[in-house]
Amino acid sequence: MNFPRLANGLTLLIKEIFTNLSLSISHSDKYAAVLLAEGKTSLGLDLEDFGKQVERVRHKFLDEAENNLISQSNDELLALHLAWSAKESLYKALNPEEPYLKAFKVQSLVFDRAQQRAKLSLAYQSKIFLVKAYYYTDYVLTYFAE
Repeated sequence: MNFPRLANGLTLLIKEIFTNLSLSISHSDKYAAVLLAEGKTSLGLDLEDFGKQVERVRHKFLDEAENNLISQSNDELLALHLAWSAKESLYKALNPEEPYLKAFKVQSLVFDRAQQRAKLSLAYQSKIFLVKAYYYTDYVLTYFAE
């Protein structure tokens, strides 16, 4: 089955059926997630398994200030995965022209350890966006809705 694609490679999935719904899908090796909203909403959802690969590519998606912020966290590996995932969620929601996660700048990361939640503020083109997150033993899930 062939679905039409946008210029950035995103697939237009069953556009005619979901005329009044917004949709974002993500998956990992173990899990899958779907985010639906009524109306034309900017949605972005990302699901990431914990792994070492994100450490190896941190220079590709974090600048020096973001690296300093992540390094100050009590759980650097978790903070790193949350930053990566939050940038992925915002990228999916905003569908920007530039294909670089470095364009989104993590401004703050606040944990709610009792609820296993986090909130990240990201700057992009002079605006601040709030991305929400849940984290578990082996994965993180982030989402953005506007």
